[in-house]
Amino acid sequence: MTMWSPPKRVRGSEWADKYYVISETGRKGTSWKCFPYQRFILDAITDPKIRRVSVKKSTRVGYTKIINITVGIYSHTDPADILIVQPTVEDARGYSKEELTPLFEDVPVLRGLLGKARAKDTKNTILHKVLKGMILFAFQANLFFPR
Repeated sequence: MTMWSPPKRVRGSEWADKYYVISETGRKGTSWKCFPYQRFILDAITDPKIRRVSVKKSTRVGYTKIINITVGIYSHTDPADILIVQPTVEDARGYSKEELTPLFEDVPVLRGLLGKARAKDTKNTILHKVLKGMILFAFQANLFFPR
């Protein structure tokens, strides 16, 4: 493979089952295994022929983990700019601190992709992260859709 070759396509569920580990306290480092419905969603998200994925779901089905896994897949295999939109800036900050930072610290293949944020480092903040070949934003929806 040369540097001009397109990235090797990987199914989302395969990447998740091989690389993703849970970052939550008490389960930290536990390997991930997709449930069938999660497998379907992840494979649709990473299928280049599918342009839009809509999910109608209940609570507590691992959807946040699916989003985390998607960020991990693209960060690892095919860097692309990513925008994650949360309802408020507080939610965006919380998601970044509680989900994104642990993702890049705890998943071995992602470790080191996200540099340490420093006071003088304007590249990496809570809501804006620069990785190799990509930028990751966490943003608030109420900026676009004020009440």
